[in-house]
Amino acid sequence: MILVLITGIGLLAYPVVSDWYNTTRQARTIVSYAKSAAELDEQVAAEALSQAEVFNQRLAAKKSALTLTDAEAAEYRSLLDINGAGMMGYIEIPKVNIKLPIYHGTDESVLQTSVGHMEGSSLPVGTKSSHCVLSGHRGLPSAKLFTNIDKLEQGDTFSVTVLNISFLYEVDQILTVEPENTAPLRIEPDQDYCTLLTCTPYGVNTHRLLVRGHRIGTETVSPENQDETRWKQTGIFTITPFTLIPVVILVCIAVILLVLWKRQRRKKNNTKHQIN
Repeated sequence: MILVLITGIGLLAYPVVSDWYNTTRQARTIVSYAKSAAELDEQVAAEALSQAEVFNQRLAAKKSALTLTDAEAAEYRSLLDINGAGMMGYIEIPKVNIKLPIYHGTDESVLQTSVGHMEGSSLPVGTKSSHCVLSGHRGLPSAKLFTNIDKLEQGDTFSVTVLNISFLYEVDQILTVEPENTAPLRIEPDQDYCTLLTCTPYGVNTHRLLVRGHRIGTETVSPENQDETRWKQTGIFTITPFTLIPVVILVCIAVILLVLWKRQRRKKNNTKHQIN
């Protein structure tokens, strides 16, 4: 019965502790990326952005949406990859306290821990006639990721930072569509959109929730603001009281078990002495 109780508490604690660990690890990944971007030569950074913009222009001219040839896919994977890890930037959504790295592609290995950039959609570099699509899971036991983006409303904002440039978007459309319906993800002339995509309803996942934003601003990110101190101030490295609840319960159970074990041992020793 004690083992069952411990197992139950462990299962209760796992989602909270795992999400805290994943959030902390991803925040440090963002800090590392930001430092790499800050140290990048200005000419190299400008060339990287220029190549991404040219890629977006070619995408806008294509008739087939969200599809790439093998050559285009290989080129896509090489763009904006400044550290060779496949990370192109990071997303921040203040309203729901989301700060996550963005990686090329939507492979399951990416979506288990981070946000994936949909291959065939525009790169988030602030060009007109572009539509960036960022995909994330909901309801994973190990990480929240895009679980709470259904709380976003029109007028809310989020930002996508690539290299040292942050692109700010304002939510202007929220749709629930069939998985096969990609029409809302198409590029529209002279528009710069970014759509956050996840499964819905929560736990059922039969449809797709699309939260679209249009770009309302661009700003250069100061390198001094991209250190670990900034992320600690947001509370992302902090263990919340809710996180501590399962830990406290486990410690209490451990103390109770230790006391019971000592009493049982003392009782056995007394019995032996009485027999002798």
